[in-house]
Amino acid sequence: MTKYFGMFSDEGNAKVAAIVEFAKANNAQWENVLPMLGNLAQSDRAKFGEALDTVVREMVYDACNFTEEFYI
Repeated sequence: MTKYFGMFSDEGNAKVAAIVEFAKANNAQWENVLPMLGNLAQSDRAKFGEALDTVVREMVYDACNFTEEFYI
């Protein structure tokens, strides 16, 4: 079962989960992950537009255990 990241669909949560796993595996920083969420949101606004919503960003930030500034 895919972890819930505040997306409106299972497909959206799976896409965000893939971003989180990629970030963890590659020791990415928040400044690298935030644009990935933006790219997902813009790839299909009807399906993934909420990827930049605050709740999704906060859940991703927490899942990646980031400590740097959230608002960049």
